Amino acid sequence: MEVSVDSLREHIPYYLTQDQKEGLKRALEDSGNKRERPPNIVFAPIISLSRYRELLVSRGLPADVVSSKIGSIKRQEVTSIFYLPRGGGLFDEYIAYFDDIHTIPIAYFDCLDYEQNLFTLSQFGFYLFLFKISVHFCRFHENVTRDSV
Repeated sequence: MEVSVDSLREHIPYYLTQDQKEGLKRALEDSGNKRERPPNIVFAPIISLSRYRELLVSRGLPADVVSSKIGSIKRQEVTSIFYLPRGGGLFDEYIAYFDDIHTIPIAYFDCLDYEQNLFTLSQFGFYLFLFKISVHFCRFHENVTRDSV
């Protein structure tokens, strides 16, 4: 899929005011995206949910507290953790911490021989992922107007 300004315009959030939409369109049109240095890939490592459970138990948490924490994670109620259920190429349940982000140069992947993704999110999973990273990184729930002064 080719990403162009026109294709991005279709996805501008409906809730923006007309001035905000126009500002975003102008910013997209100005994004020649010339890079002065090679880009990095940003990622959050995934860990198995069972290992996380073991960690909680090893720290002496009572079984009901551990169960409650795991339940909250599975219901996607913890904004800093993304739960990945078994399926879509995953053979176990995993979590990713949004507050444990790493980068690696994109050139690292040039020498790797891989032909397919390890797993793929469903459409719902993808939208849930976008929503959760927006909440985590943009802090929408803080109710701060971010207009320029």
